Amino acid sequence: MPSFLFQRPQKSRSGFSVVELLVVIGIISVLMALISAGVFTAMRYAQDSAQKWELTTISESLEAYKNKYGAYPPDFSEIDAVYAHLAAAFPDQTNDDRNAVIAYIYGPEQLQDGTNDLNQTHALYFFLSGLSADLENPFIGTGGPLSDNYGNEPRDELFEFKAAQLKSSQPFAAADPTDMRTVFIYLPSGVTSIQNPIVYFNHKTYGYNPDGTPNPAFLTFTHSIGSTDTNHYPHPYLFADGNDAEPYCNPNSFQLITAGRDELYDTLTTGIYPGNGDPTKISIRAADNITNFSTGTTLGS
Repeated sequence: MPSFLFQRPQKSRSGFSVVELLVVIGIISVLMALISAGVFTAMRYAQDSAQKWELTTISESLEAYKNKYGAYPPDFSEIDAVYAHLAAAFPDQTNDDRNAVIAYIYGPEQLQDGTNDLNQTHALYFFLSGLSADLENPFIGTGGPLSDNYGNEPRDELFEFKAAQLKSSQPFAAADPTDMRTVFIYLPSGVTSIQNPIVYFNHKTYGYNPDGTPNPAFLTFTHSIGSTDTNHYPHPYLFADGNDAEPYCNPNSFQLITAGRDELYDTLTTGIYPGNGDPTKISIRAADNITNFSTGTTLGS
């Protein structure tokens, strides 16, 4: 009898061996890691791009302010610059209106020693959130930022501030300590820490010695915004190929700066962009900062 008649039927194979399962799991793990890295990079790039676009839009609003009032708004760093701006932009301004602005920024008259209660993080909202159409009282008049009915009147905003990114910084307790109106800083898109707002520097007060000679450390930002790390202070950036007459980036306009993903503005007393002509030489903490003067999305790109 032929031998094939006595062969047992073979069972069909089902499932995977342990080795095959391990191979499949390994492939899936590698793919997941690649996908996660790609998603993280894409999210990071999207946030950087959103902040860069935000600074572009704010820059356009500052240009609109200049077109309307003749100059960019002061950044609150120097009291004489504020007086000069008010006199030039609002020649019909009443004494009450001017005094209200100075008291708001620098405190009650008896404490005004040039030390500002507000700083370069507060100026954007104060000036771009809308002034009164009353040219004699652009700040305390109807729709102005210091109006008695503040918050209950329509405002002619030059920039549309998003409520979620506006953060209360400190109570308004200047001329009247019982007046608890608040001042606001504006956080970049995707940022939640109150220590990392958008900072605005007006070119007229980037930093000069009393005799008019440039000194980038003279009027640097001196408020830590809640941080105890002096390396966290933002400051205006010098231009690597600049000269003594115009040493700063955007020498005739302004600088807008965000802290970037590491939430640190810089490590140096003064910053230089690009780093001696080479963007790769920007300090590590500053490399992810986003500004309105860098050619790439970030200072280091």
